[in-house]
Amino acid sequence: MRNLLIINENRSIQMLLNKMVLSELGDFCVTEASSSEEALEKLQKQKFNVVISANETGSVDGASIFKLTRELPENKDTPFILMTSSQKNETLAKLKNEGIEHYLVTPFDKKQLSTKINLACNPIKLRTSDRINIPGVIAKVHMGDHYAKAKAVNMSSGGILCDLDYSHGFGTNLLKETGIAVAFPKEYSDIRTRDISSKFLRLEVLPCNNHHSNKQVRASWRFVDVSNATKKIFEFVFQKARKDFDLFPIKEDQE
Repeated sequence: MRNLLIINENRSIQMLLNKMVLSELGDFCVTEASSSEEALEKLQKQKFNVVISANETGSVDGASIFKLTRELPENKDTPFILMTSSQKNETLAKLKNEGIEHYLVTPFDKKQLSTKINLACNPIKLRTSDRINIPGVIAKVHMGDHYAKAKAVNMSSGGILCDLDYSHGFGTNLLKETGIAVAFPKEYSDIRTRDISSKFLRLEVLPCNNHHSNKQVRASWRFVDVSNATKKIFEFVFQKARKDFDLFPIKEDQE
């Protein structure tokens, strides 16, 4: 799960960018900041995979926020995308001289935004260390009084992506308090976690096929509160899985 910070003092623009990102990229957890002070406070506390900032945020411009970000140990190397309304060569050259490699000229559409994000923050490179697919992992999702059993597509210590059957009442429960218990297959000693407090991120309806009478959906959740015991389970499982993958590498020409 990639973490994105949006810095913009306009709440409507924050919401629009959030919607554009989640409509194109389902593996993001989006955090918002309305001022440079709020942004720097968040940047000091949490590691982000990419930052998108307005060029003007109160009395501080985007280039200044970029420079301050480079002084923070947690995010000194985090890709930074600056939004600018100017296409003038001298403006873009100035950004480059400031060390800002990535920028978006407004207005832009959601495809341009997602392309720029993936250019700045390559998801494939991140997934080798951040997200992992372990065959046979089952997630038990508890949403309010609703229960669903799901097949994990991939997961990390920060969240999970699952396929499951859509059932009556499912949609109305998505935004309720959610607990997800993860059960690993016998290769991992049938280890199970307790319910992990989770936040729903995105839902996608999968194409129908002849093998499923029920409508299949793909949903993602971000883990909100992971206990130390669960962290140790993830550490053990992910370490073993990566060792197993190294023993049986997949050739580039294999499907």
